Amino acid sequence: MQEALSIKLKKARQESLLSQNDVANELNISRQAVSRWETGKAYPDIDNLVLLCKLYHVSLDDLLETKQDVSADTDTNIFDNVNIFTNSDLPFHDLNFVIKILSGLLIALVPIIMFHG
Repeated sequence: MQEALSIKLKKARQESLLSQNDVANELNISRQAVSRWETGKAYPDIDNLVLLCKLYHVSLDDLLETKQDVSADTDTNIFDNVNIFTNSDLPFHDLNFVIKILSGLLIALVPIIMFHG
């Protein structure tokens, strides 16, 4: 079964042997914010997601991944596996959240492209 972002955040924090207070202090936020992320009542912004990945030593893909490996069965229509906006237990069912993540990634990539382009 696929895990929601909130569950992955809590598991990663616990595996890193950190308390919610430790994370809050490291990110300069409130402990309540960390709690809201871990209970699914709120989502961290892209900047905090990047900091959490570094703090927990996990990749952004690991935290945000919502799909299990697609079968190698060539008869399967790729669109049969697309349910990202219809599965309500996934954090990405909220279009606003997806837009925020994509906007944050775009904002983060602009300086990289400008300086390396």
